Amino acid sequence: MHAIEIDATLKLAKAKLRGGQVPEAEGMYRRVLEAQPDCAEAVHFLGIAAMTRGKLAEALDLVRRSIQLKQDCADYHNNLATVLGRMGKPIETLGAAQQAIDLKSDLAEAHGNKGVALEQLGRGDRILPQGHRASS
Repeated sequence: MHAIEIDATLKLAKAKLRGGQVPEAEGMYRRVLEAQPDCAEAVHFLGIAAMTRGKLAEALDLVRRSIQLKQDCADYHNNLATVLGRMGKPIETLGAAQQAIDLKSDLAEAHGNKGVALEQLGRGDRILPQGHRASS
């Protein structure tokens, strides 16, 4: 598989995943990984597909691997926070969400994941910035 084929396959797989065609997308991501085993995008979205199917342990492994391959991707850290949140791990969720925010401060989904984790930890008062907290 050549670079152009890999790029086209990744784009088509992403469209299939978004369209709910999870098995088709997974097959495409696996074909990419046969040709390019360290393709962070294929590893990552294979993890998202696993999460979609409710296979959270598999999703966690894959998303973590994608972060090892591409450490500076805020979306990958945010999706790690999402997986961890679904696994009921608020402390780890908080850390992953914060890492995503550190990489991209305006990533709304990461702020949402952080807020949910803080609520689960009973620290919801830390969600709003200083000066915006409701008075008791």
